[in-house]
Formats: sequence, C-alpha cells, structure tokens
Amino acid sequence: MDKKTWQELFLKATQAHQQNKLTEAEQQYRQLLQVNPYQADVLHLLGIVCSQQSRHEEAIAYIQKAIRLYPEVPVFYNNLGEVFARKGETDRAMSSFRKAIQLAPDFAEAHYNLANVLKQAGHLTQAIDSYTRTLQLKPVHIKALYNLGNAYMEQGLIKSAMECYQQVVHIQPNFAEAHNNLGIAWQEWDNWEEATMHYQKATLLNPDFSEAFRNLASALETQGKTEESLFVYQQMVRKDPANLITRFQADTIPPVIFNSAAQIQSYRTGLLSTLDFYTTQDFRLDLSKLQDTSLQPSSILIYQGENDRHIKEKYATVFNKYFTGYNQVKFTRNSSLPHIGFVVTAGHEGVFIKCMRGILNNLSDTQFKITVICSAPNGEKILRPAISNPGVLYLSIPKRFDQAVETMQLAKFDILYYWEVGTDAINYFLPYVRIAPIQCTSWGWPVTSGIPNIDYFISSKLLEIPQSQDQYSEKLVQFNRLPVYYYFPQAPGLIRTRSDFNIPEKAHLYVCTQNLRKVHPDFDQMIARILRLDTQGILAFISDKHTTVTELLKSRFAQHFPELTDRIHFLPRMDEDDYFQVLTLADVVLDTLYYGGGANTTYDAFAVGTPVITLPTEFHRGRYAYAAYQQMGIEKCIAANSNEYVQKAVRIASIPEYRAEISRKIKAAHQAVFEDKQAVTELSEWLLSVWQEINKISFEK
Repeated sequence: MDKKTWQELFLKATQAHQQNKLTEAEQQYRQLLQVNPYQADVLHLLGIVCSQQSRHEEAIAYIQKAIRLYPEVPVFYNNLGEVFARKGETDRAMSSFRKAIQLAPDFAEAHYNLANVLKQAGHLTQAIDSYTRTLQLKPVHIKALYNLGNAYMEQGLIKSAMECYQQVVHIQPNFAEAHNNLGIAWQEWDNWEEATMHYQKATLLNPDFSEAFRNLASALETQGKTEESLFVYQQMVRKDPANLITRFQADTIPPVIFNSAAQIQSYRTGLLSTLDFYTTQDFRLDLSKLQDTSLQPSSILIYQGENDRHIKEKYATVFNKYFTGYNQVKFTRNSSLPHIGFVVTAGHEGVFIKCMRGILNNLSDTQFKITVICSAPNGEKILRPAISNPGVLYLSIPKRFDQAVETMQLAKFDILYYWEVGTDAINYFLPYVRIAPIQCTSWGWPVTSGIPNIDYFISSKLLEIPQSQDQYSEKLVQFNRLPVYYYFPQAPGLIRTRSDFNIPEKAHLYVCTQNLRKVHPDFDQMIARILRLDTQGILAFISDKHTTVTELLKSRFAQHFPELTDRIHFLPRMDEDDYFQVLTLADVVLDTLYYGGGANTTYDAFAVGTPVITLPTEFHRGRYAYAAYQQMGIEKCIAANSNEYVQKAVRIASIPEYRAEISRKIKAAHQAVFEDKQAVTELSEWLLSVWQEINKISFEK
C-alpha cells in the first residue's frame, strides 16, 4: 500500500470512527496495522474503538503498545486512563491521568478526567482542586462546572454547589440534569418554590427524566400541593406502568390537611386496602437506591388521632421480605462496655440536639461506649459543637442505604437507639436490618414503628395508659420519669408588645405554636367555642413554612366558622427571640388535640411561665403536656373533656390574677422537668440491664 492510499484509508477510518461506525473503523484500523504494525496513532485509535465496544483489555493492550512506541504523548495516557476508569480500576486511571498532566500541565481534559476518578473514589477535596484547575484552563467547560457542583454537594457545601449549577444553566439553559440538581440544592436550603421551578424545568427539558419527576412530585407533596403531586405521580405511572414504587406512592399519598374526621377515616380505610394489595406484589427494590424513595408511611398518619399500629404493621408486611438477606448476622460480645449507637439522620439534627443533648452529655463514658450515628457529610459538623460530653464518638454514614448498613455493621453496636423511625426513608428502613442485638426507639417520633426488628419503645408511665401496649409492635418500656433531660432555654426578657405582632393590646391572647398539621378537625369546634365564649379572645397560630398548608387550614376554618376567622391570626414565621416574645405575651397556650406539644413547645411555654391548656388522649403523642404537669404536681391546666378544656382556657385568659397564680406555680416547679438527672439514671440503668441480658445468650439472627 503506497503512502497516499494509506493516508486515504486512515482518513476513512477516522471518519467512520467519528460517525460512530465502530465496526467499520476497527476493520480499517486493522488493515492499516497490517501494512505497518508500529503506527502509534492507529494503535491508540484502535484501542479507543475497542474500549467503546467494552473490550477494555484489548483497548489497554493497544494503547500501551502505542505508549511504548511514543512514551511522551499526553493524549495516549489520558485515553488509557479513561479505559481504566471504565473498567473500575481507579488507581491505574489516576496514575495515567497524572502522567498525562506531568507531560502537559495545561491539558484541561486530563485534569477533568482526573477530577472525575478522584470524585468517584471519594477524594472530594482533591477532585474539587482538579475541577477548579480544569476551569482555569478552560473556563467554559460545562461538564467540569457541573461536576464541580456535584462534588460540592457531596461535601455538603450547598451554596458553592448552587453557584456552579446556576452558572451551568446560565451558559446552557437546556441542561436538564443541572436544573434538577439546582432544585435539590434549593431544597436543601429550604426554598421549595425555587426547587419546584427547577424540577419542573428539568422535566420539560427531558420528559424521560424520572429522577426529576420524582423530585418534583415529592417537593409538591411536601408543600401540601397534594393534587399537583398526585398528577405528577400519575404521569410517571402512565410512562412506566410496571414501576410499582411510583404506583405505591400515587396510591398512598394523603391530603396534608383533612377537612373532616370522616375524610380521615375514609383515607385510612382505603390505605389498608391498598396495603393489602401491595403485600402480594414484588417491588424489586434496589436497596442501594432506597434512600431516594419515599416509601415510608406518610408522616400525616400520626396527626389523625387513631391507633396506627395496624397500618404500620401492614407497611412492614409489604417491605420486610426485602431485608431477609441482611439479617443472617452472628453477634459476638464486644468490649467490657456496652456500645450504644444513637441514630439521627439528615435534617433532624436540630430537634435531636434540643431533645437529646442533655441525655448524651450526662451519660457516663465509663459505663458506655457512646456513638452518635449521623448522616454524611454535615451531620457531625452540626452535632459535635452542641454536645459537650468528650466521650461521645461520631460515625458518619453514607447516603446510600446499603453502604450505610455496612458502615454501621462494621462498628459492632450492642444497642441501637433510633431517635426517629419513619421521618425519612433512611431512618425508616435501617431498622428493618438487624444491625445490633437490641434495637429500640422512643419519643422522637412518638408512635410505633410496626417494624419487627425494633425490640423496644422507650416511654414513661406518665405518657401511657394501662392498655398502651396494644398500640405498639415493640415491647413498651415505661420509665417513672419523662425520658428527657432538657436544658432550660435562654429566653430573652419581654421587649416587644402585642401591637408589634398586629395583635390588639387588650385582647385575651390564645396562642397555638404547634405544627398546623396537628390541628385535627375535631379541634376546630373547641377553638370555635373558646372564641364564642370569650368575645375578647384572639387566637394566634404560627404560619407553616409552606404557604399552601396555612391556606388549606384557613379555608377549613372559613368553612366551619366563617364568622370567627377575623379573630384567628396566622403570624409569620419568626426567629427564636420573637417566638419567645409571643409565648410571653400570650395569656394561654392551647395544646392541640390527639397530637399535642412535645418537649420543645411545652417546655418553651413553661420556661416563660405561660399556662398550657391540655386535654390528654389515649396516645403517647397526645399526653406530653399532661405528663409534664403530673411530674410538676400541677393539675389546674389539665382538662378531662373538651368542655372543660374550653372553660379552663377562657378562665385563665380572662382572669389575670388566676393566670398569674398558675404562672408562679409553673415557674416554681421548673426543677421537676428541666435538667432532670433521674431521666438519665433510668435510661442508663435500662441500657445496662438489656446489655447484660444479651450477654447471657448467643445471638444468631
């Protein structure tokens, strides 16, 4: 073959390659090598063609042969690195990219490829440095900018990630993945409107982008836009009817605000039938992606004033079969100290700190090895500064469910204490796995889990009734004291007036600081009776962070008692100082029915001496204020029925001297509920007792 013919064939081969005609290109490259087997460029290109056809070993051999002929060509090393990366040989890929950069320090694509494998290997700081160098060399490198944003997200640097994604969509507005990830970043920053806008943009740009559709549906549901969320789920079902996960989400989504008790009953009846159907179905769950689902029972169930055990156990029947392979674990005795793990997942660190740091700070590290299990990347950063006990260790678990399980298993816990079970996919599904011989939960999410591998629910005799065990799938543990060591809040002195909050100075001010989802339809008439009996009364709620939720509740009130709605105020969201000002200005705090205030809102009111009127119901979650009053020895704010609730609220609000007397009693009894060392003692003794029990037997599950 003469030189001209050879060059023509080489041109044809490269053109076929560029047109993705890989078989034709390969044949022509091989023809060229038959003429001259030492053509490094052809060997290199043949290697690339082989790699593109997933024949990576051949690809490596050809490119390495090209390198032996010409060892100073940077692109050879770069493309060899790409083959190693496709094979999953991260270290060899890094070495190849670094050699390319050594030969050509300004080789932007080699820096970019190195960044990708560094990120894949979890070396995020180095990856960020390499992406940054790529962009210095090639400022408009969209993929580098996008992946830099992804690396920042993995590090928990949300603002930096957001800036990258915003630059990407400014330069390339049709980049659907960047819009989706920008939505995730806005969601992390609690800006759900912006998040929704970008999810919608991503779905419009790519109608087959299932992740963006799922994120959109979830965001709409969180904002209380149930019908819009259901519409998106139904779109997804039409596109992929075989996807049972999406069908399940569409079939179980509840309204965020129910209009009547009858509507609640109808939903629950339908939900049980739906769960019966899904117990026979195979979701084909990929446990490595479980964290991205929303298959846990809806949080709305807890607000409905019903015994949730049957529904929760039905959920467990649906999902338990997917975890049987995880539970063949042999437990061995650990050190001389019981290893206790307290599990708190992403987004729940703030309430965990308020409610559990007192316990953690006062548990003895001479009695226990104490580990807080939290979500990477930011959990430990949030928790460590708030917990002063130097004996507390931290274990950050990956976002991926299967990796989180493996990380926890390697730590060899004796007892796992789940702060909440069911408030996200991770903390709902982790307990399905028998990671520790003893697994328990408690009042962080005050309702049964329904999960067979949760052994105990830690509560208090004050929070339960004689028949309470029937409400729990777990064995109910009842301490004598409330199971909390709660620090006295640093409430500021009164410096605001009611007019600062657009409330008449001379009104009788009733305040309800609860999550608006707790306002059960049965509570509506109690509100109405208070306002009808007390014509000077004003009732103030705090608006939900999602406007739709507030508007739905306003609409229900307008439907039930339109003549009273001008005396029901919804205060804007506020900082902690203003929140305490409102509590101090209130005459009475109204505890919601069925699911009342927990430690935070109840103790906040007690801290400033404001009476909380409560009507205890049969469930733990409706008895916290009652239990606290019992521990304090105060009875006057506890109602026996709805009529008494109304009468007590109006009397306290209307008679300043009576209110002042109760306020003095509350303040005098602070020591009974704040910083209660007996709560720590009871928990410590129980943990030691169950640990001693498991050391008597051999666990093999």
